[in-house]
Amino acid sequence: MRLNRNPLRFAALGAALLLSACGANALPMGATPAYFDGQVMSRSHAGVGGLQLFVMPDATDAFLLKAIAGARSSLQIENYMLTDQATIQAVLAAKQRGVAVQVSLEPHPYLGDNPPPVGPNQHTAATLAKAGIQVHWTNPRFTYTHAKFMLVDAKTAFVSSANFTHSGLGGNREYIVQDTQTADVADLERLFQTDYVDGNYTPSAADLVISPVNSRQQLLNLIASARSDIKIQDEEAGDAALNQLLKQKLAQGVHVEAMLAQESALPSAPGEPVQTPGNVITARTWASYGAQVRFQSNPYLHAKAVVVDGTRMYVGSVNLSTNSMDHNREVGILLDAPALVSPVLSAMATDWKNAVPANQPQPAPGPNGLLPRLAL
Repeated sequence: MRLNRNPLRFAALGAALLLSACGANALPMGATPAYFDGQVMSRSHAGVGGLQLFVMPDATDAFLLKAIAGARSSLQIENYMLTDQATIQAVLAAKQRGVAVQVSLEPHPYLGDNPPPVGPNQHTAATLAKAGIQVHWTNPRFTYTHAKFMLVDAKTAFVSSANFTHSGLGGNREYIVQDTQTADVADLERLFQTDYVDGNYTPSAADLVISPVNSRQQLLNLIASARSDIKIQDEEAGDAALNQLLKQKLAQGVHVEAMLAQESALPSAPGEPVQTPGNVITARTWASYGAQVRFQSNPYLHAKAVVVDGTRMYVGSVNLSTNSMDHNREVGILLDAPALVSPVLSAMATDWKNAVPANQPQPAPGPNGLLPRLAL
């Protein structure tokens, strides 16, 4: 497990916990903490209505720590990986304040920080158990529970591409949405509780993107709606139907720019070979159709985002891969607000300049078939 020793991030945690002790508990009963009030716009953060979007690592994780520190009644976390020490300490502090804490984690994350037989989430579970917090190991019927979302007091949801890890909250390119819209929060709370007992869930909020239930339909419909341009920033991509759709859109004159992480192969899905064709093959395929494709490594690309016509967007945990759409538990959200899209487009423009065109020679993969990368 990688310990987070960044003093600024622990200072943020201390401030958040002090806020919890002094300010948050003074709120009137039933009041919703205003983590960010009004409309905000910057390169790292935009807000409109009940939605806020944060661009990582440009934004710090102080807003997440503040949200956890402001929890008064309940805290629910479902995440592929939870190893960040500042976040864990904030969760433990919430439990000590009497907050009802529920945590769901993937028992066997791919390429975890620690080798078998003891994985990173097992270390976290042991730490939480000492404080009386039970960890629910997610449903094995999913290849992975790769979702990353959190609910605070059943009033505020966070939908994230970032795992709650050192790299996810302090190094990778990630996008995190804070959502206080009543329908979304209620649906995500229902999803959390359903997953907590390994039940069956059907989304009702029209803007939520949930694998394996509706993410394929939601994502392909978004891409199909493009009239002028599509911008993709995705860690892992590889899906036959998606390829054909992009080929059709390019033939219609839609401009496509895509950034993928520098990985040569994807983890296998049920019934597929040990390593399935990954980003290198996908990049070559898309480029052959006429798309502009680059590989991003600085900052490491862990985000999953699609922007259509500069105004509509998807962000979340769902990669544009068959496994992610059809076999995992994933959570994302569709956003139809130019103010929220703007900082993502700004980050994409910066990353595009630093990315390597797909037709240039790529670094050789390691013995496991994957290129060097940060922790998940």
